[in-house]
Amino acid sequence: MFRPTIEVLATTPDGLFVQASRSPMLGGTVTQREIVGLTEEALERWLAGHGLVQDLPISIWDREFLLTGLTDEEQAELFGEE
Repeated sequence: MFRPTIEVLATTPDGLFVQASRSPMLGGTVTQREIVGLTEEALERWLAGHGLVQDLPISIWDREFLLTGLTDEEQAELFGEE
């Protein structure tokens, strides 16, 4: 699996503003979004391999963003609306 590189750009009052950089094999796209409910500590633990993405207190769309770097629009096109 080609998980994007995740970088924290800023801490917000509600969570984190992150950037996902996809592999050049997957288009090399860079996307950014705020993930409400996510803390830097929780993200760092998950990125280090501790815990599952579904254990993070974030939406399913935000989980998919962390796993793939796909925007909501790309996710809806691929998987349909939830």
